[in-house]
Amino acid sequence: VVQQRLVDHVAAGGALVALGPVPQFDLSGEPCRVFAEALGLSPGQVLADGPHSYPSVVAQGWAAPFPETRVAWRQSLAGSAGQPVLTDVEGTVCGVEVTHGPGRAVVLAAALPTSPVLFGRILDRLGVHRGLELTTSTPGVFATTTRDTAGNRLLHLINISGYRPEVTIKV
Repeated sequence: VVQQRLVDHVAAGGALVALGPVPQFDLSGEPCRVFAEALGLSPGQVLADGPHSYPSVVAQGWAAPFPETRVAWRQSLAGSAGQPVLTDVEGTVCGVEVTHGPGRAVVLAAALPTSPVLFGRILDRLGVHRGLELTTSTPGVFATTTRDTAGNRLLHLINISGYRPEVTIKV
């Protein structure tokens, strides 16, 4: 059900950023490849870091420049439809931009760290306009808004950094 809803969203013209291994099971643990098949993805093996494995990734195409970044794991998307936007240092594709109907999705199958620059570039590419722009002196501060039934907006700031950062928000 969840995979189908994501596919339906993109097929209806929506934008999607998917970060993580390509789902191959439903929530009850049964095999389910609806998401992968609809988007033309060919998920492969997950390469995790370990004593003799040090996966690092780099951005490609419009997602570049982004420095080589060490990740805890990456999943191969070799043979997938779409434009590669992330590869490991050996050239194995682990991130793609795909079109499905009038919508687009960027699928990043790697344990990427938070990067406002990279994710901002992805959101810009998908035509998503930020309602908030947050700059902070310390990583670990997040912002969002909610709206009540009368249409009033409330700003929520969450600081998990353990520090007292300087924060600027543009609405």
